[in-house]
Amino acid sequence: MSDDPHQAADAGTVSVPPSTADQPAKPKRKPRSKPPVERQGLRIAEYCEAHGISRYTVWRAIKAGKLRAKKIGRCVIIPIEDGPR
Repeated sequence: MSDDPHQAADAGTVSVPPSTADQPAKPKRKPRSKPPVERQGLRIAEYCEAHGISRYTVWRAIKAGKLRAKKIGRCVIIPIEDGPR
């Protein structure tokens, strides 16, 4: 054995951290409850289903100005108070 203080006495062994299975499980957090949000409008598919019309008809109505629509992110929303004009 050498007198080098930087060399470990057990040079051939590797230190392994304790496994997570030995540790107690952390308690799960409760999901945050958000107050219900009042819907301001319907997506195109929801509007079509509610009014029994096709997506193509809705898009033509939007383009013709008979129906208002607003784009929010990737979704196109038709305000609830709007019906066919």
